[in-house]
Amino acid sequence: MLPNAKSVKKGVPVGYPHTLTGAISAAAHFYDVGDPFDPAATEQQYRITAEPGKEKQIGDDALRLSMGLRATAGLPLLGESDDANYYTLQSRAYRVASASRDRVRVWILTDTELSARGVTDSDTTVQTADLVWAAGDWKFTSLDGKGHKPDPAVPDSAQAVNAGWRALAYAK
Repeated sequence: MLPNAKSVKKGVPVGYPHTLTGAISAAAHFYDVGDPFDPAATEQQYRITAEPGKEKQIGDDALRLSMGLRATAGLPLLGESDDANYYTLQSRAYRVASASRDRVRVWILTDTELSARGVTDSDTTVQTADLVWAAGDWKFTSLDGKGHKPDPAVPDSAQAVNAGWRALAYAK
């Protein structure tokens, strides 16, 4: 079972234990709470989850990615999500790529749904979370780690299990 955060800061879960399962849970929750169709909210959320000293860089990167996503969907660069224009992401499974006491790389298998002007598209993707233990919590060292990523698989399928994906299960 993966642990929950101790508290929430401006909509972002914070306060995970200094364990491998704490890092996995932090990564999955960080992705789940993001609203990449709202650039201002995305920037603020990623600044909270950023490694100390990288808050501006990671916040700025999140802002650019959010505006790029909106542009790709044919929307104005700035704006908020609504009933017709939104992007949701649900973390479904994980694989640990590497781990030490204070640094973890974990792949998160996600179901995504993008709706622009009422036209919806769904996909399964893999996010790379590079996390470091800093300031008493797990923090992103960058937005989406570079390098190899495993292929996505349908969550909870035999293919996913055979590829080493483990379903996310949280403590109640």
